[in-house]
Amino acid sequence: MKTLIEKTNVKVMTIFVMIVLIAAACKKDVSPEKEVFNRTEVYNKATVENGYLHFASYTDFFDAVISMYNVNEETRMQKEKKLGFLSLKTVYVGFNKELDKLETLGKDEYFRGFELLKEKYAKQIGFSRDSYYLKCSGMVEASLANSEGIVSVGNDFLYFNEKSIQTFKNISYTELKTKLSNGQMPSTELVGVRSNPNSFSVVSSAFNIFTGNSGRAQLGVRAKLYNMHNSANGYAAYATYECNAQHKNIFGTWRNVRYLLSAGGNLNIGVIYGGNNSPMYTNVQISTAPGSVDEGSKEFVIAASKTLVANPSSALPQNGYIQFTNSGIAQVDDSFLKNDGYWESISSAAFGVPTISAQIIGGSLFSYPSVDFGTVFMNF
Repeated sequence: MKTLIEKTNVKVMTIFVMIVLIAAACKKDVSPEKEVFNRTEVYNKATVENGYLHFASYTDFFDAVISMYNVNEETRMQKEKKLGFLSLKTVYVGFNKELDKLETLGKDEYFRGFELLKEKYAKQIGFSRDSYYLKCSGMVEASLANSEGIVSVGNDFLYFNEKSIQTFKNISYTELKTKLSNGQMPSTELVGVRSNPNSFSVVSSAFNIFTGNSGRAQLGVRAKLYNMHNSANGYAAYATYECNAQHKNIFGTWRNVRYLLSAGGNLNIGVIYGGNNSPMYTNVQISTAPGSVDEGSKEFVIAASKTLVANPSSALPQNGYIQFTNSGIAQVDDSFLKNDGYWESISSAAFGVPTISAQIIGGSLFSYPSVDFGTVFMNF
């Protein structure tokens, strides 16, 4: 993910993956210790091939995406190591640890070391004059992509870069590498439309950038709209905010910091159902506070189909979705979507414009102070 804050002109990014239902599964005899391990193993349906993760189906891949939200960083890295896999996110973690060490040195040593890091991580991390960003569309995706941004699903390859997620259909790894080296992208891009049966789609807005502490602190927020379908529950949808906060360190480099969040205001949701082409609009009130966020990204639901709020796991793969744990989610009674429909858009309401309230939680004495961004307006 382009360390969220830097992407002021991000194009709409879409990912659209087909979920294939599993007809049968094999169960092996395992010890009690191994059995407990597997219950929370986000990689238990993945194999490592040529340094990238391979999933037999989009169902398995989608399960891993959902499960990733339930795994803390320490556990994720332990399981990744046990599998013999190095993810793009782990590369990013390693970069930040090296940068942490540089901050204990003097100014000259810091900048010399920073230049060496820029060379070492040039393929995975982009650098501007005083900041840096991971070359991936999101941190969850980075947990499943290898250091080149690649994941294999069935006969396809997914390529995660800083602006989008591209799908290469029915292609070999050798063919993929050739296309990427030549700068070739897929001929079609999937946009935010009605999901096909047993699939889901995600559309993201550009980031809203807010600054504080005389330009030394900044908050990035973008909206995301998810449409999905499965055979048991039909069509459903939800909208989220994805946020990140940063503060410059004593050397002027942006670093991720801890922060508090809450969201308010009103949201217009355009809903299309059946064979209709014109959306019906419904206005909902946002009132949710996911609380404190450790360093890094936070994505939380602001509005969702009633069926998802009542029972997220009923419309999503097993293990549920951690994003639905925050309270105050605006509920949309769109049960008519079950037949054939989707959320066509989310937008700012004429009255009660959507807002975000955020505050950076101060660090140690010589790191960064508390910063209150106050209440800011969201654009989509």
